[in-house]
Amino acid sequence: MASGTAGRARRRVRVVHPAAARTRSAEDWWWDRLAPSGSGYHLLQSDSMLLVLPGPGPARPRAQRRAARRAQRLRSPGSRAAEAKPRTAPAPTPLQEPDPGWGDRVPLEILLQIFGLLVAADGPIPFLGRAARVCRRWNEAASQPALWHTLTLSPPLAGRPAKSGAKAEKKLLSSLEWLMPNRFSQLQRLTLIHWKSQLHSVLKLVSESCPRLSFLKLSDCHGVTPDALIMLAKACPQLHSLDIQHSMVESTAVVSFLEEAGPRMQKLWLTYNSQTTAILGALLGSCCPQLQVLEVSTGLNHNITPLQLPVEALQKGCPQLQVLRLLNLMWLPKPSGRAMTPGPGFPSLEELCLASSTCNFVSNEVLGRLLHGSPHLRLLDLRGCARITPAGLHDLPCQELEQLHLGLYGMSDRLTLAKEGSPLLTQKWCHSLRELDLSGQGFSEKDLEQALAAFSGTPGGSHLALCSLNLRGTRVTPGTVSSVISSCPGLRYLNLESCRCLPRGLKRAYRGPEEVQWPAGVIRARDAPKGRFSGLPTTSSGKPFQLWAQGLFCTERSLARRLKNNSFYPFMQQQPNVFVLEYYLDTLWKGTLLFIVCILLISFGLVSEVQKQETWGFPAYGVGVGLWLMISSLPRRRLVLNHARGVYHFSIQGRTVCQGPMHLVYVRLALNSDAYRRCFFQLVLCGHKLEPLVLVQLSERYEQMEYLGRYIARKLNINYFDCLATSYRHVVRHWPLGTTFSPGIVLRKTGAYGGNPQWDPDV
Repeated sequence: MASGTAGRARRRVRVVHPAAARTRSAEDWWWDRLAPSGSGYHLLQSDSMLLVLPGPGPARPRAQRRAARRAQRLRSPGSRAAEAKPRTAPAPTPLQEPDPGWGDRVPLEILLQIFGLLVAADGPIPFLGRAARVCRRWNEAASQPALWHTLTLSPPLAGRPAKSGAKAEKKLLSSLEWLMPNRFSQLQRLTLIHWKSQLHSVLKLVSESCPRLSFLKLSDCHGVTPDALIMLAKACPQLHSLDIQHSMVESTAVVSFLEEAGPRMQKLWLTYNSQTTAILGALLGSCCPQLQVLEVSTGLNHNITPLQLPVEALQKGCPQLQVLRLLNLMWLPKPSGRAMTPGPGFPSLEELCLASSTCNFVSNEVLGRLLHGSPHLRLLDLRGCARITPAGLHDLPCQELEQLHLGLYGMSDRLTLAKEGSPLLTQKWCHSLRELDLSGQGFSEKDLEQALAAFSGTPGGSHLALCSLNLRGTRVTPGTVSSVISSCPGLRYLNLESCRCLPRGLKRAYRGPEEVQWPAGVIRARDAPKGRFSGLPTTSSGKPFQLWAQGLFCTERSLARRLKNNSFYPFMQQQPNVFVLEYYLDTLWKGTLLFIVCILLISFGLVSEVQKQETWGFPAYGVGVGLWLMISSLPRRRLVLNHARGVYHFSIQGRTVCQGPMHLVYVRLALNSDAYRRCFFQLVLCGHKLEPLVLVQLSERYEQMEYLGRYIARKLNINYFDCLATSYRHVVRHWPLGTTFSPGIVLRKTGAYGGNPQWDPDV
């Protein structure tokens, strides 16, 4: 019995390799060097970090303790007799609590800083709610009121019947009675959406528990009373911004609020209705001298009543105004009169927006009254203001304008527009303009060419700042577009939709630096001088009358060289996500060669030598076949892969043969074998009703052929199929509509045995 026990011990010893023990001991030595046992620190390793934490280390796992005991038995000398002795039961060890994890040992101050960065980037919801359920330490950190500085409250079941909505508001209100003093005591920005019946109670809770509130937004709310707003203004001394757009608020409540909190108000958003006149009257009465942002817009129901706003009175009542937006309003400024003195202006105004979808009454005279004292204007939005002329804009005192929007959307056909004057705008602000919108304007071709020529350079040689240019519906010419693109390297947006003087392929919007450069390349290629074979159509490589697949040089090395010169070979990228291939069949040169050889045989009299054998018909038959091959191969083939629309188009001499979805076009590796069972591979571009185009002839190098095929399919964004019908090497990028997998794709089982297995396509 003892010998059997010793044998099992020996066998057990052989299982543990000495190298594993040496590796583990070296790791322990390294950890001991970083955090010695008596230093009061320990190391904790996670997925992507190594933490040095104070205090004793966590208990080692059971597997590590077992490996340490085995290594100790290997190091201690012993005999077979000693191994045969029965082992005594180990002394009972006190039970240790499971390791709570490194999250509980991170100091609370560090957690607050980390959470603060995340909240500043994405807001407190839903991150803080999820972090509070991780552990107790995270719950404590997420419950700090300092993190809950921005909040949006909307009762559930919004849009349901009135009874359900009122019940949901009462349920949420009961929760807010505890959350407001315990979590939201340091709230700074509050947004209330879809509150109908309990809005007064919510505002009362906010006034009692949130003294640091500085911004309040009421969107689609009803039942705002003057008492609630006055109570809020008195209880929140830092409240300086109020947004009541798209809410039903009585004008008396807003006027009472402005009278109480007017001296500290900085931002105000209003919706124009019949009661807005009283609110604007309070502003004209200098109740908000520190107001910096004022926005008045129409609601969902368009109000056709014109808004009469005296410009000079507004300048006196709000002298610190920086942003003025009168959006989609029919604004009717009061006439100045002969004896009226000009107002003080807006010395700090940086943004003026008078955009409207309908024709308004803003003219050069009104714009001059608004901006005669605003030298620091940065943004001027006059979309829809058809009465503004370039001469009136040129007289403005601002010299550093960055954004100018003069687009006319849907109204240029009914107006008489100016055809000259655009150079006055660009010559004055070409050094500072970042966005320019001239869509729908009626400037002539020469006028636009002179205007955009101002961006060709600056006197100081500095880089131009133009990033966005909207020329939709204008008469800009291809040469002007090409010069603007080459002169403005920082251009990121270019809109050329509905430009009558441009070819069809260019009339669209371009976004991003790569797309913006494409119109210039197309225009240069269109205007480039053509060679003496200009009458013949060119192929994708740009050489005139190039034949497809001559067969003598279709090797993988030749294909790799061509891909190095053109990564989209055999196609050319005409536009982003649009590839074009123009070619002729290889039977053209084969028929030509056969025709020439047969003509030479007939012309040199070689037929006369075989007249007795009656074989003169073979050269004549070759002439006919060669001529037929030449004539049938002369029509040019054109294949277009349009990923923007998700279709391909194949035509012969301009006549459409077929078109369909992108999953019908693919690159395939074909397999052939000889009599000796040697395998040869071909790389072929195939498709539904397409003539197979051989990219590489027979080759025995499977790995190189597969790499080239995958590379071409990835560049052209089409499918790739291996030589086998069922293979893991297929790459499927486009699937038929309404299907998730194909029978040719091998499916791999990812779920566990039993139950409902999950199948994923392995392509």
